[in-house]
Amino acid sequence: MRRAPFLLIAFSLALACSDTTTAPEQPVFSVTEASTIATLASNVVTVHPSKKCSLNASAIQQALNEAQPGDVVFLTDGDATTVDTYCVSEGIIVLNGFSGTLRGEGKENTIIEAVKGPGKKPFHFAFDSDYIPGTYGIWPTVLHFEFPVDVTVTDLTFTESDPGHPGNYFQFIAIWGGNHTAVFENLAFRGNPPSPERLAGIHAMAGSEALSLDGKGTVTIRNVDINDVGDGIVPMWYGEGSTFIIEDLRTTRAGFGVWGRGLSSGLQITGSTFNESGADAVFLGETGNASITGNTFTNSRQTGIFLRNASNATVSGNTIRNQHFGAFWHSGINLFSGVRNSIVTQNTFDNLSGDEGQAIFLWGLFASVSGNTVDHNTFTLSGLPGWTADTPSGPGAIHLGAGALDNEVFEPEYLVGNGKGLCEMLWDETDDESTSQYDGENKIHGWQPCELISERGSGKEGSEAEPDFLRRRF
Repeated sequence: MRRAPFLLIAFSLALACSDTTTAPEQPVFSVTEASTIATLASNVVTVHPSKKCSLNASAIQQALNEAQPGDVVFLTDGDATTVDTYCVSEGIIVLNGFSGTLRGEGKENTIIEAVKGPGKKPFHFAFDSDYIPGTYGIWPTVLHFEFPVDVTVTDLTFTESDPGHPGNYFQFIAIWGGNHTAVFENLAFRGNPPSPERLAGIHAMAGSEALSLDGKGTVTIRNVDINDVGDGIVPMWYGEGSTFIIEDLRTTRAGFGVWGRGLSSGLQITGSTFNESGADAVFLGETGNASITGNTFTNSRQTGIFLRNASNATVSGNTIRNQHFGAFWHSGINLFSGVRNSIVTQNTFDNLSGDEGQAIFLWGLFASVSGNTVDHNTFTLSGLPGWTADTPSGPGAIHLGAGALDNEVFEPEYLVGNGKGLCEMLWDETDDESTSQYDGENKIHGWQPCELISERGSGKEGSEAEPDFLRRRF
């Protein structure tokens, strides 16, 4: 990995971060004018690292709680050439109206590491949220903002070294409630294999479905690395008028790179790279007007982009490569259920394989997918065999399930080698395959009949079956 030497340094420093240290050093606070540091803030509060982990958490929390609007809390030992590790054994909780910045010297130089507390007790998070009552201690979080106004977190790495939270969903950063503005940039989040599924990088919520709270916000996540974390970015319940921008995100071995739900408008995912996602690289549910453009998805285990109950989405200019389809629902792009009036265009599929599956799946399992347009995607380097007599289960290019209605497919070329054409590369379950003409429920430009069409999909489960993964996901 690109930063292996840095990780070795971080690990060696972490060995010294223990509450059993005999001579702990109290963090030092200092306040300077903004002219002494590259920032537009009114004041800068400097927090030096301590070898005593509980002191680091309390010092950072005190500095954030006492910050005035526009202040910067700066984590530094005063030497930008060293690696500073702030081990923390309890959550940092910032309540009601925070407006300011938390920054380090750079994500290669400043590390916040979650660890066990004194006597090997689990990471301490004794907090019952006003935003979601009844959550006392069940979602341990390293850095928790509740009802903030304007937050910037930058130039830091968050990691964990067995903080002792078995069975709990552990979050590095949470920002909950209110109409807020937030910027998270130049950050890294690193989990501790082998069980990263219990971790989240950034969990951001403005409103609340359970409490019928409306909320909106402007959130920007930029230049962020996420490794070995179950849910990388989790945006939820941002109402009309919100903007949620994710750009230059790089995930490796995340379960879900982005898992979003309840975003009415303004979600943009662009210029990002998703590698070896354990489930879906991007999952979006109950979301409107999302834009997923110019991203690269490599070696996704299930699906690159998965949409459920989404409308007016744009999925364009993405590259999906080196994906092996291990089950019939595995796809590069999956319009799963209740997806309407969305566009899938100018995406490129490269080096795909498997015994079944498809590059693009308009499924419609629980609710129809309708009014969508699929056009001018590129499959020439995909390696897909198509649905043929030799490969009746595919994988092929585009699969429209029985719940796909009134969609439009315009793909003038399906040239993937061996003389494959439109019929072999497109399968529409609404079509009466006993006839040579197309008489299905969608509009297929340039339809071509072909031999042995009735044998396509034989030997696979029907798409009416509900795979086990859906019971885990929703």
